[in-house]
Amino acid sequence: MIFAELLEKELKTTEEQLKELERIIENNVKGHELAPYVMSIPGVGIGVAAAFLAYVGDGSRFSKASEIANYVGLVPRIDCSGETNRYGNITKEGCRALRRVILQSVWSLVRCKEGGGRLQAKFFALNERMGKTKSAVAIARRMVTLMWILVRRKEFYADISTEQLKRKFRYYHIHYEGWESKIA
Repeated sequence: MIFAELLEKELKTTEEQLKELERIIENNVKGHELAPYVMSIPGVGIGVAAAFLAYVGDGSRFSKASEIANYVGLVPRIDCSGETNRYGNITKEGCRALRRVILQSVWSLVRCKEGGGRLQAKFFALNERMGKTKSAVAIARRMVTLMWILVRRKEFYADISTEQLKRKFRYYHIHYEGWESKIA
């Protein structure tokens, strides 16, 4: 009985600490100047934006999109022997934490009922040929490179409407001045 009470007390303390950490992360992301650009992509929320900005930042250390895909580990393994090149599954080298949250955001995008845009359509087109898992990895790679491009250019995702972005900012309580003039 005493053990169960101690365990319950420890669990409550841990849950409170987790909630506090989530609040800190949320406030840091809300205050970050590049977060709205990343979050303009369907399926991307506070957690994905936090992970991307923490691991990649402004993206200035990468000179091209393929480098960011390699950093995350979303590139195919290549076996070269003589004149034969074999492409295999993804390398799974690189930033495991970022790769995981990006893949989760892909599944969120796929299940999105409104406004999945071209990424969602591309997933379903690839799904016909390759299956769900490979399609999700392909879209994850596109999302990572898209995030990098948007952060570098300081632009919003082209497929998102002003209304969708307003709703998303309202949902996450983000107040970003002058964003409406930057949307195409």
